[in-house]
Amino acid sequence: MILDRHRTSPSARASRVAKRLIAGTVAVISVLGVSATTAVAADIGGPTPFGVTPTPTADGQSRPYFNLNLAPGHSTTDTVIITNMANTRQTLKISPSTGFTSPTSASAFEDFFRACVGTGCWVTGLPPIVTLAAGTARSLPFTVTVPNHVPAKQYLAGITVEPNTPPAPVVVGRNGQASAQAVVIDQVSVGVAVTVGVLAQLKTSLQIPGVTGGADGPIPRLYVQLHNVGQTFTKAHGTAWCVVKGAKVSMAVSSDTVLPEERAVLPINALQIGLGATVPCSVQLGYGPGLVATWSGTITTPVVAATKIIHTGPGIFSNLPVHTGVPTWAVVLIAIGAVILAAMAAMLLWMLLRRRRGEHPTEVRELQEAGKL
Repeated sequence: MILDRHRTSPSARASRVAKRLIAGTVAVISVLGVSATTAVAADIGGPTPFGVTPTPTADGQSRPYFNLNLAPGHSTTDTVIITNMANTRQTLKISPSTGFTSPTSASAFEDFFRACVGTGCWVTGLPPIVTLAAGTARSLPFTVTVPNHVPAKQYLAGITVEPNTPPAPVVVGRNGQASAQAVVIDQVSVGVAVTVGVLAQLKTSLQIPGVTGGADGPIPRLYVQLHNVGQTFTKAHGTAWCVVKGAKVSMAVSSDTVLPEERAVLPINALQIGLGATVPCSVQLGYGPGLVATWSGTITTPVVAATKIIHTGPGIFSNLPVHTGVPTWAVVLIAIGAVILAAMAAMLLWMLLRRRRGEHPTEVRELQEAGKL
């Protein structure tokens, strides 16, 4: 299992926010001596052993991210500080990255350690690898170039750093004879925000295209959709309220950064509404001085049936509803029958492929030799 502990320094935040995420990874898990692969994603928390920060301003003030203003076709230089906070020597690899809006809002980074994409191509001049002694830091200059004819708005790139050599695997879970190992990779990104045009002249506009009802297991939820149709990074805070059995209930709604022309969906727990309810709701979000996005309509939360996990075959489990018109034993037989049919289909396909290649089963060859085929 490869775990990616990802810390970001988003461009539209007042302070540096750390995240260590397992993202886009492949896990190799040993269960009862059988290897299997699976994709995983999770937040594992804790500090990273190295840091990536902008150099301070001329008056000594720290910067949580790079905030640059450039015209199309122009360039500027800046400096990033890479710090080794571990008690051992570290070799780190460095890459430009592309900023984007994470699914539930907040800026994030992608397309690192590969051919550059989008705004990641604006950042050049960084060495691919740096080696630092324990407790030391190094300042690395780099260049940001805005392509010609880029429309006026705010853009986000990044600088991403991680160890050049992944660490040894560690055991992350054990259950009897079953166990799982993981390679935990620390990764840190700092945002490079670029404003093209005059910020005061850029349009800030946020829309709420819709709100839907849903559920996360037994928890009813509202899903508030956001679309930044403006030219600036945008955050929003406000309230959602619904009328449930004649009473008005309210829920706080808060959005982190949404980049221009991008979207996000805010999941809001709505325990007051309950499951299987249809109620009128409204959402109001403020996202700047005198700027408010609103939505009103009717939402329906689903009825979620209770389920239980049934062992239906070797290494096969089915998640079945507790209340069903079909007896559990019948559902299990159906599941087992489906497995048997799948196996038979696979065997038939194998035989057909062998026949096509001239590799006939013994019985077919005997019939051919007897002149019956």
